[in-house]
Amino acid sequence: METQANAPLPPVALWRINAMRIIFLLMAFIMGSIVWRQVLFESADWPVMRGLAKSMLAALALLSLLGARYPMQMLPLMIFETAW
Repeated sequence: METQANAPLPPVALWRINAMRIIFLLMAFIMGSIVWRQVLFESADWPVMRGLAKSMLAALALLSLLGARYPMQMLPLMIFETAW
């Protein structure tokens, strides 16, 4: 007998999944083009905390590419980025 916690989730509409993929790609390309340029070419004089913040944003941009492939599994990343 299945409990309520193990009940299957209702399917998500395809247009919503595609919208999430577009948002993930926008996050990856817009944020990634700005942050990765800074990390690669302008990071020599940064204090440690600024370098830490920029490297975290660069990692989020890379993980957003993974979110374009698996949008439902990476939804917490999108929520984190939106709340940031």
